[in-house]
Amino acid sequence: MIRYITELPSSEWENSFPRPVVLLGSTGSIGVNTLRIIEKHPDLFQVVALAGGRNVERLIEQALRWRPPYLGIQTEEGRKALLAALPSGYEPEILVGPQGYAELASLPEASTILSAQMGAAGLRATMAAAEAGKVICLANKESLVLAGGMLRETCARTGAVILPVDSEHNAVFQGLRGRNPETVRRIILTASGGPFRGKKRDFLATVTPAQALKHPNWSMGAKITIDSASMMNKGLEIIEAHHLYGLPLERIGVLVHPQSLVHSLVEFEDGSLMAQAGTPDMRMPIAYCLAWPLCLDAGVPPLDLARSGALTFEEPDLHSFPCLELACRTIGKGSALPVALNAANEVAVEAFLSGRIGFMDIPDIIGRALDAGCVPVSFLMETKHTIGKGAALLERCAADIPVYAAELEVLTQLTGFHLTRGMLCAMRRPPLPTVEAICAKARRIAVLENVMNPTNVGAIFRCAAALGMDAVLLTTEGSDPLYRRASRVSMGNVFLVPWTYLPEGDWTAALHDLGFTTAAMALREDSLRLDDPRLLSAERLAVVLGTEGDGLADGTIAQCDHTVMIPMTHGVDSLNVAAAAAVAFYQLGLQCQ
Repeated sequence: MIRYITELPSSEWENSFPRPVVLLGSTGSIGVNTLRIIEKHPDLFQVVALAGGRNVERLIEQALRWRPPYLGIQTEEGRKALLAALPSGYEPEILVGPQGYAELASLPEASTILSAQMGAAGLRATMAAAEAGKVICLANKESLVLAGGMLRETCARTGAVILPVDSEHNAVFQGLRGRNPETVRRIILTASGGPFRGKKRDFLATVTPAQALKHPNWSMGAKITIDSASMMNKGLEIIEAHHLYGLPLERIGVLVHPQSLVHSLVEFEDGSLMAQAGTPDMRMPIAYCLAWPLCLDAGVPPLDLARSGALTFEEPDLHSFPCLELACRTIGKGSALPVALNAANEVAVEAFLSGRIGFMDIPDIIGRALDAGCVPVSFLMETKHTIGKGAALLERCAADIPVYAAELEVLTQLTGFHLTRGMLCAMRRPPLPTVEAICAKARRIAVLENVMNPTNVGAIFRCAAALGMDAVLLTTEGSDPLYRRASRVSMGNVFLVPWTYLPEGDWTAALHDLGFTTAAMALREDSLRLDDPRLLSAERLAVVLGTEGDGLADGTIAQCDHTVMIPMTHGVDSLNVAAAAAVAFYQLGLQCQ
């Protein structure tokens, strides 16, 4: 049975025109199209507030055209630019930053909030609108991905209403209208397949941001266009559908429909399908929500089925587009995993657009973040960072995570030291995997026997990530990789490189049972050189490193298959364990890939 996230709007709202509207994200594609609809029907809507992102020039143009009493902008610099550009006699109240957006979303004189901010940044304003009991035309899917359960509870308490603007969920919403929810078998979201439909992983590994930004059917912002190309967008929509319609994963389907004319379908118990079709133009779902229950002319040419050609549907390729499956993994697993998924995706997309990673690195990074399982518990930071450099980080986290803020002088007194980074975060430890799970797909691993210095442990993890090692195993007597110094020196790679502790006893035998050749780093006359073919050709190799000073225990060396030494010059007999690890990993890890 369908259990929609909110009740439908009241009869009072349905009959209230002109509707006072707050438009959050007015300078993006959704915002621009919304204003086109309002311009076509000026008697039905009143623009109360416009809030743009960083496109100050476009916000200035919109402000001059509509003259709303309120404006919103992301930064203080943007506010100053607005003030300088506005003519005398027009003096709107300008609100700045996330708090300003939240205030706009709860304005008492507005009945309808269109939430169209990009990414996790839209959650705060969406929640503010829900707390204020508004009708929310929701175009920010991240609000549901990050806090769908919380939104459902808040709307039930305040009477707020959510109307879905995303074309797929709007299509489902239309397909359900007037139907008995008990007769619904499942909903089917359609996906265009983006610019790389039909392409395989080898090709996708070579694509550029310019190629990924060429969507065949839709004109959207850069972030959502990349999400469409990776199919993460559809994964987020599955999570969104789960919260909107209260359905489990097995009752939410996805079909690739490259023509983008059927926007989604509802399947009923009798086997029939209700499809919503139309010209691919976001003005239609926007108008459907803004004017609901009226049906408006949105200025979109009607769909001519006689000229549209064949309509095709196919199953998505999860091997080439693993982001879809990654998103599905988070459903029903608590509120933390969708937050981690969205945060990792936003970071990965930004890195891809800036040229720092490849296209197929996006799902890999997201997968590592999900697998790490680290969940924030609370933050401690300077007050200024809550709206400064820490704001984006906080927006990516669940809304119920406590944030403790104070001025620097107070924090210094509390902690006993100067917070040079400005913020601290406490996180829950993820459960450690077994040695067998760590080694299942690994070819090259590092083993740390009693390495005590956390700086060395952190440096070894950083080298392992950079130089081709698949995992790290540690004895329990060594330093904890999640000790703050170790994690800091590793530059966060302790969260990316799989690791766990070895069992007590003869762990070399356990590695042999898993098919690993063991290579002990030690100064022995019979030691092999790092470039020895026996090492380079080993199918699975464990590089074993010992504690600072004493090195590996004699018993460990005796139980390993080989002893390995780094050739030295100038009478130097050994290297620091972290330096030795870097040399060994380069030769035996990176060079063997």
